[in-house]
Amino acid sequence: MLTDRAKPRPSLLPREHGAYAQLGIALLAGLCLARPGVRAVLQGLLTVLVFLTSEPLMVLLGRRGAELRRQASRQAGTRLGQLGVVALLVAIPAWAGATPVQFASLIAPILLALGLFTLFLAKREHTPLGEGATAWAMASAACPVAFLAEATPLKGFQLFFLLGAVLFVGMTVVRGHLLSLKPGMTFWSRSHPALLGFLLLAATTALALTHRLSWMAALCGLPITGMALEVWIRPRPSRPLKQLGWLLAAASALGAALAVAGLR
Repeated sequence: MLTDRAKPRPSLLPREHGAYAQLGIALLAGLCLARPGVRAVLQGLLTVLVFLTSEPLMVLLGRRGAELRRQASRQAGTRLGQLGVVALLVAIPAWAGATPVQFASLIAPILLALGLFTLFLAKREHTPLGEGATAWAMASAACPVAFLAEATPLKGFQLFFLLGAVLFVGMTVVRGHLLSLKPGMTFWSRSHPALLGFLLLAATTALALTHRLSWMAALCGLPITGMALEVWIRPRPSRPLKQLGWLLAAASALGAALAVAGLR
């Protein structure tokens, strides 16, 4: 048996593994949209540092249990302080001399982060609203990176909305899959991910037809819609959730690549 002194220290890394993929896809898409320089890379690092503060904060607020809060509150406080200092050191060179337009790219991420934190305090982060806010918050991380990479404001915001829609559909696929495992499943609970995917494709097609979006970017929702259809047509209760997560991450990454290629 392990003594108290020999017990491993609790991990203070975020446990929401899907968020790693969502954030990574958004940051890479933002970097690839234009000409990524040092400032854009530093902003990507700053976003990762802010993301890493979520787990220590949850421990301090007791959302990981009273026992873990008692054991690791000091460690969590230290980690928050360390991340804060490093984030400040990264933020200064990233944003020194930024233009007002570049600063404006922070509006969407900040507002979405505040909204998500409000839902977190209300313990509603795992509701459809909370998961939808998470998807859009992660997608918004592409905005400041793209702006600092000298992308035009129009392309930066277009990428944000396309990524947000793709990641949102991906979240609904997971929720739809989990709902399909419960008895009394309705048509909507099983089919709404596919329907939302078709709405995304219809919207991007309309934008392409009006020459407001290239056809390659308009197809960004095709991979995630294909995944949604596969889950709808062939629901497999035995499918491991981790396997579904990897497939959705791949579909989202392919969609992001199409969006970036079409917007460049």
